[in-house]
Formats: sequence, C-alpha cells, structure tokens
Amino acid sequence: MGNYIKTSNSARRVALVVASVALCIHTAAMIMGPAPKSLLRDRLFPLVSWYMDALHMSNGWAFFAPMPLQYMSHFSYVVTTREGTQSVFSPEASMSRRQGTYLRYMNLFGRLFRNPEMYQAGIARHLCFRHQEVQPHSIRLRFDYQRVPTSEKYLDHDDAWETETLGPFFCTEEVVR
Repeated sequence: MGNYIKTSNSARRVALVVASVALCIHTAAMIMGPAPKSLLRDRLFPLVSWYMDALHMSNGWAFFAPMPLQYMSHFSYVVTTREGTQSVFSPEASMSRRQGTYLRYMNLFGRLFRNPEMYQAGIARHLCFRHQEVQPHSIRLRFDYQRVPTSEKYLDHDDAWETETLGPFFCTEEVVR
C-alpha cells in the first residue's frame, strides 16, 4: 500500500500509554468540570484543575462559553501622561456585546479585582504598552459593580454601586517593552 514509518514495539507502547493518560485526564476534566459539588469531586478536582485552567474550561458553563457576569459591572482605567493629562478609557465602550470575545474580556477584568495579585501587573503592563504613543506616566484601574441591593438600600434609593481602584501602576521603560 504505502510507506509506513517503522517503529519498534516499545515506542508504540510508550505512545499508546501517553495517549491513554492524556485521554483519561481529558475525560476526567470533562466529567468533573460541570459536576455538582461533592466530597469525591472536591478531592479529585485538584488533579485536573491545572488542565482545566490552561484550556479555560474551569467556569460554571464548563466548556461551552465564558461565565456570565454575576452582577452589573463596568471596568475602566485612567491613563495619566507625563504632563499630567488624564484620559479615561472603557474597553466596554469600544467592544460590542455581540463580539465573541466580549464576555471573555469582561470576565478577565472581573477576575482582576477578585485576585489582583495575579493579574494586575500584566494588565497594567499591557495598557502601558497599548497607550505608549501618549507617553503614559501611570495607569489606574477602576471596577464599578452593582450588587443586588437589600430592601433597606432600595427604599433609601441607594443603587448599590461600589467602586474598587487599583494602582497607580507606573509606566517605566522596562514595563513598556
């Protein structure tokens, strides 16, 4: 028929074992990802969580779409130039909600404020690089979100908007590279 690459039996066995292990990990992730909380799931989940995080499968919708936001939110950032001019930018305003990446970006910005140590330096570096034509001096990140108000707050006409701010992050030459 055709020319086949000749391999030894031991090489085929190693390839088969590697493929089998990969298939087992993937199958376990597919089963444990959307599974409800249980003692068994909680004990086995750490074995596949690294795989699910790497492939962005560790969200509530499990593998089909990003997690919808739990509350109303708005992410913006302030760029301060070396001259002291401040400009406010909102990624939401430049993106359509119909864009395929809209929810992913909004989830990323939401994660930023839930776990700032992990994400803030990278996002600030990206924004310094993105606005390097205006020679930014610093970036300040802002996240406004609205929790479901209690009946008391609603009766007091409190809209339950809260603001968190991170920064300033200074845009040095090392950061912009």
